[in-house]
Amino acid sequence: MSVAAFVSTTNGLSENNLTGTKYYSRCALQEKGQEFSDNLEVFMKDALLKYSKNTGKLPDRIFVYRDGVSDGQFTGVKEYEVPQMEKAFKSVNPAYEPKLSVIVVKKRGNSRFFLKGIRGEFLNAPMGTVIDKGIVKKPGAEFYLISQSTNQGTVSPTHYHVVHGENELLPERMQNLTFRLTHMYYNWPGQIRVPGLCHYAQKLAHLVGESLHQPPRPELEELLYFL
Repeated sequence: MSVAAFVSTTNGLSENNLTGTKYYSRCALQEKGQEFSDNLEVFMKDALLKYSKNTGKLPDRIFVYRDGVSDGQFTGVKEYEVPQMEKAFKSVNPAYEPKLSVIVVKKRGNSRFFLKGIRGEFLNAPMGTVIDKGIVKKPGAEFYLISQSTNQGTVSPTHYHVVHGENELLPERMQNLTFRLTHMYYNWPGQIRVPGLCHYAQKLAHLVGESLHQPPRPELEELLYFL
């Protein structure tokens, strides 16, 4: 069996006040080899209700970072998973129409980027470096982000694709938000390669798939028990 894991913030995110320190998580077992989730409508609806309970309102903007899909599966995300989320909005309130962006996160890749030093030597690009021109196919909807530094070897960038975007943000703001989210993983004092929520979901999926073999108890949904 494969595991679909879903983790969301329940106390708000904004560019000026990046809180996002409380989390809600769900997971579901699926058939082996199934890449797309059948449970996003339920997961999203419950996450929105938790958010509303904690903040007294529903979010105006929603950003979904989707890990675990390849280039050839982007259409499946747009045509199969995005409609489930949109149905969840209507099930919460028929008049509720938040702006939704879905960003695919890809850690595996052969691309490497370097900074040319003053003596002509090649150095690792500093953390926070964004590459969104020249080598990307869709400028404005695709970018590489180097969110970490390393003392040995070559730093690896993470590749982001905005496969569904309604938030009408400038690319720089989307990139800035993504970089800030790489600081939000509790088990590490610095940045990680992906937004913290993606790594939380990976940890949850691994725990359920390798050890529990069943969805965790509902009492744990607002605890980071999987770290």
